Amino acid sequence: ASGRVTDRPGRPVGLALACLGAGAAGVVASLWQVDDAVTLRLMTRFYERIAAGDPPRDALGEARRSVARTHPHPYYWAAFRYFTPSA
Repeated sequence: ASGRVTDRPGRPVGLALACLGAGAAGVVASLWQVDDAVTLRLMTRFYERIAAGDPPRDALGEARRSVARTHPHPYYWAAFRYFTPSA
């Protein structure tokens, strides 16, 4: 739950906010605790797409769709968001 939000939707707190405050251009974080094995697959796909040149937001979307094909319940893929300093 490294990117859980407050009552202001889309606003990161905790680790995500700290990373953005330290100068990160963007942060992928989850809004709730997630399954480790499925998250490994999601993040592997995310970084494959980054390596292929996709922007982070698009890479995350593709990774979420990839996981959703085998794990359709949103618990497994919907927790992940891409936060930016302007979010």
